[in-house]
Amino acid sequence: MLARTLPLQHVLSGVAIASGVATLFLIGSNLRFVPLVIGATASAAYYGTSTAEDRRTWLEKKTAELDRAYTERIESLESDFKLRIQIWEQEKQDLLSSIAQREGSIVQRQEELAQAREADYQLLRQQQEQLRSDYD
Repeated sequence: MLARTLPLQHVLSGVAIASGVATLFLIGSNLRFVPLVIGATASAAYYGTSTAEDRRTWLEKKTAELDRAYTERIESLESDFKLRIQIWEQEKQDLLSSIAQREGSIVQRQEELAQAREADYQLLRQQQEQLRSDYD
């Protein structure tokens, strides 16, 4: 049926284009884009051997698949982002709590040092008074 609808040169040109694209991708990408190359090859071959109605149907199907894939990826990223925000908020609260505890212990230590300093001054004054009374 395809032989009746398309001349052989269209089929061969589609395959040649697909092979060229695939070769360029394989050479330049270090085999990282093999699925893309396979998809591009299949797409080009299909495009070269299909009717306009088949291409439109295929394009609509692929567009819907891509939309679904992008929607799923976006939802996944949003979920991941929300989870990271929750983790960061928890870490922030932990840090704020730790800072508050440290500030509290610093204030307490400063108060203890002030009391100790005051006690030392009192002792020093008593000793001075004692020395004055001893010399008088």
